[in-house]
Amino acid sequence: HNLLKTVGQTFKDLIHLSTLTLTSNKISSIEEDVFPNLIHLFRIELDSNPLDQSFSFTGLIRLNQLFIRYCSIEKLTSQTFFDLSNLKQLNIRQSKIESIDTRVFILMNNLTDLFLSNNKLTILKNHFFNGLSKLITLDLDYNLISTIEPFVFEPLEKLEKLYLGNNFIRSINAELFLSLIYLKRLYLDSNQMTSLLTGFLKNSNMLDLLDLSKNPIVNIAEHAFKNVSRLKTLDLTSNKLKSIKRFYFDDLTGLKQLKLFGNRINVLEKDSFQYFEKIDLIYLRENFLVSMDKAIFRHVNCSSVDLSKNQLDIMNPNMFLDSNITSLNIRRNLLKSLDAGSLKYLKNTHTIDLGFNQLKFICNQLFESNSTFSLTVLFLNNNLLTDLEFLSQNSLISLSQLDLSFNLITNLF
Repeated sequence: HNLLKTVGQTFKDLIHLSTLTLTSNKISSIEEDVFPNLIHLFRIELDSNPLDQSFSFTGLIRLNQLFIRYCSIEKLTSQTFFDLSNLKQLNIRQSKIESIDTRVFILMNNLTDLFLSNNKLTILKNHFFNGLSKLITLDLDYNLISTIEPFVFEPLEKLEKLYLGNNFIRSINAELFLSLIYLKRLYLDSNQMTSLLTGFLKNSNMLDLLDLSKNPIVNIAEHAFKNVSRLKTLDLTSNKLKSIKRFYFDDLTGLKQLKLFGNRINVLEKDSFQYFEKIDLIYLRENFLVSMDKAIFRHVNCSSVDLSKNQLDIMNPNMFLDSNITSLNIRRNLLKSLDAGSLKYLKNTHTIDLGFNQLKFICNQLFESNSTFSLTVLFLNNNLLTDLEFLSQNSLISLSQLDLSFNLITNLF
């Protein structure tokens, strides 16, 4: 935060310097002989300077971290990072980069983290990442990428995290990530993908998280996820799915989190979730579900099912047949009544949230059976209940929290 325009030889005698911070100055270029004696320099921060591609880091043989964020570097040339063979972290976020020449990273075989988000790249060419054999994290979020050449990621044999969110990607070639055998996290959120083809991620057996949120996806082909059988988190939030077919997730037996929040889902086919061995979260919040008449959650062993902000007007007990659900959220739906058998299959459920519905009637026998023996938390707030006769049974002895606020209750019993 000064007004430096040049660096010159100011630091040439500080031979033991390990960190140099020159952020928020007026530096537009760096000459070749600026850092000749700084052989112990470990980290340089040049953020928020009007730097273009006229700079040199010659002589910094031990430099480990380089930050050039918020600059004006439109192009990376083969000389840009010459001599930085020991660099491990390079951060060039939001620097107006439009193109990358051949051999830019060819000698940077120790680089593990490369951040190129918030730039102006429109195409990823095959030569872009040559030399980056040890790269673990590659961040390309918030660019203008619409075209990805088929072998661009081939040199990245150690890559574990790839960020491609907030671009203009319409489709993924099945072999695009073929060489990324150690890839664990893939972010493709906020792109323009409309469908997922069969086996669209070939050779991605190590993938742990796949983020496809905020795309206009309307269709998922059978066995689309057959190459990501170890996936733990699948995020399909805010797409345009209208239905969930029973074959969509049949290859994802080990999935732990399924996020379907904010789609247009009005149909869940029977046994859509039967393939999950033990899932932690099924997130169906804010869709267009009106009724679920079949055994939708049959054989589902799940810690939490979220059906809030839908349009459910009937609590059909059959949808929970043979299920094992610990927490159930049906908040902000259109339920008007709960009949005697509404909860009969929720044998191991500890928490039920029925707040913000239109409940006027709850059958006196609703909590009579042993089916609600495990219930410890019950939310009935913001409904239209006028009495509490349904609580007169002894089957709620495990209840530790009960919320009846904002109803029309005039008599306790």
